Amino acid sequence: MVDTLEALRVYKRARGVSTSQLHCYLPCRAMGTPVAFNPKDPSDERFDGLVGIGDDEFQAMRTGLTELMAKVFGRILAGADAETVYRTWRQATLPLVARDEIERRGYPRLFMKAPNPAREPRARRADRVQISFAFDRNLVGFIPNVVRSIEANTSHGMTYHLLTRGLTSADMDAVQNACPDAAIQWHTMDYWLSKAGRGGLVEHTTVSTMDRCALPNLLPQIDRIVYLDVDLIVLGDVGELYAWPLGDKSLAAVTAFRLGVWLEGSARLSSLGRERAEQLRHLRAAASVAGPLQGPAFNAGVLLMSLEAMRRDGFTAQAEKNFEAFGYDDQTLLNCYAGGDYAELPQAWNVDYRTYFRTDAEPAKIVHWKGRMKPWHSDAKNHHAMARTLELWERYSA
Repeated sequence: MVDTLEALRVYKRARGVSTSQLHCYLPCRAMGTPVAFNPKDPSDERFDGLVGIGDDEFQAMRTGLTELMAKVFGRILAGADAETVYRTWRQATLPLVARDEIERRGYPRLFMKAPNPAREPRARRADRVQISFAFDRNLVGFIPNVVRSIEANTSHGMTYHLLTRGLTSADMDAVQNACPDAAIQWHTMDYWLSKAGRGGLVEHTTVSTMDRCALPNLLPQIDRIVYLDVDLIVLGDVGELYAWPLGDKSLAAVTAFRLGVWLEGSARLSSLGRERAEQLRHLRAAASVAGPLQGPAFNAGVLLMSLEAMRRDGFTAQAEKNFEAFGYDDQTLLNCYAGGDYAELPQAWNVDYRTYFRTDAEPAKIVHWKGRMKPWHSDAKNHHAMARTLELWERYSA
């Protein structure tokens, strides 16, 4: 406390302060010390409502907080028990929460959904399993590994829909020759989406990651499909995943984090953090309308997609509009679309390679090399967790 008071005295005596620290900026402004606030990442959610506000807004915020603290600390200093103190806080903030909830629900939604979604029948006919990948020329050489792993672990017939960018006919021939028995349909995606929103993509991805969002319109004759990233190996029967009951959900996936955590993390991994902080705030607010930011979110590298339901919602057109507006990647937009309302797959269907050897986990059906480091990188053997799982990848190499 002595150190804190001394710091405040320094702030108070200063003729001016320039800082990137919230805990320096707020007391300086509260004491009337001229202060320039230059946060390293203006998009950080802690700064919402604090960056660029005027003196009247700041004074109203300070007065409101002071009045709340007076009520609560009055109870504490009077010797009230914890239950009474918390009840006092809830009663004091109830009107504020109600006001903000009305404001939040009035915010425009990122995705509109069709009313009364149809529920899928329990039993599905034993048709061919539909699988899709989306990639550009940087990853074309690794498609055979994934396809071989799928074919080695299933008795179902497969049809592969490859969404590609920048491939030559020689590239396509090489994939088909490496997987001579695979039923492959090629879909060139170079025409779809401009690169206007590229700045918001996670830095180790390209615009091809967005192509999965085109699947509902691209394949109008198909009701559902399994989407897989290229950086994974399938050890289970993907036919089981394809038949997973969706009920009235549009997507099935493995929960990986909270939505708010992903929005913040993806901003830091892109170039949006400093340049488009206001857009990230807008995105956070719009995403919160569909579901709480503390709610579940999924990794989009393994997805079961009800293309029929997504067509009914007009998903592809809305995803394109939001990508052009925000530049955000498919995983962010798909989670905003779901709003936490998706069928949850067992963790075994999307196991991070770093946790593959955990003895308490269910045996993996898909091992996924998430993140920047990939098994085909030249220095993969120098990373402990990666080196331990390289055998899985190499097992299906030519």
